[in-house]
Parts: sequence; C-alpha cells; structure tokens
Amino acid sequence: MELIHELDYVTWIFGNPQKRTVELREVPELNITAPAEAHYELTYPDFSATIDLSYASKTRERFLEVIFTDGSQTRVEVITSDDLYTAQLQHVLACIAGKETSIHTAEDALQTLKLALPEA
Repeated sequence: MELIHELDYVTWIFGNPQKRTVELREVPELNITAPAEAHYELTYPDFSATIDLSYASKTRERFLEVIFTDGSQTRVEVITSDDLYTAQLQHVLACIAGKETSIHTAEDALQTLKLALPEA
C-alpha cells in the first residue's frame, strides 16, 4: 500500500475515527499488484472524512475533504513533490541513524495500516 499518506494526515490531525468504511478496487488494465483505487469514509463524533485514492485517475491530485454534520466542508490539497519525498527519506534515514527523532511510532504506522486495509 503506497497511497495511505492521507490516512496518516487525517488521523494525525483528528485521531482515530469511531467508524470507517473501506472500498478497494483492482484495475487489471494498469498491471499493478496493489489496489488501483481506494475509497475511505471515516466517521468522527461531529464530522466525517472521505478519502479517495486512485492510480487510475487521469488527473494527478492529492486532497482530503472533511464534511461536517452541519453540511459545511473543507477540502485540503496535499502537495507532493520529489523534494518532499527526498526530505522524508532523509528524515527516516536520520531517525534510523539516531540523529533525529520521529514524531510517529510503530503503533501509529500499525493503526494507519489497520485503517487502510479491509477487515479480514
């Protein structure tokens, strides 16, 4: 699973949801081994978050949208670039070398994976 950063963002900001719905879809024409599309609905006490991820989309954009129970909504564009990925990789390597401390724990990563994958 590569497309789970948005789940990290949402849970980092809002914590773990009370409920979640996961829909994963294969697109055989893409010839990839991972699900090509994913749809997540995360339910919190006062709002819900919807996350759609797709390798099949013709537009390259990353965003998260939060829809509150009063009908208002917020859409946050997630900017990614090669520089960002390089910086993340450098940070991970520095953490492994003991030069920096990560704000994320193995438990955080496990929680995100549990949210990302459908229940067995």
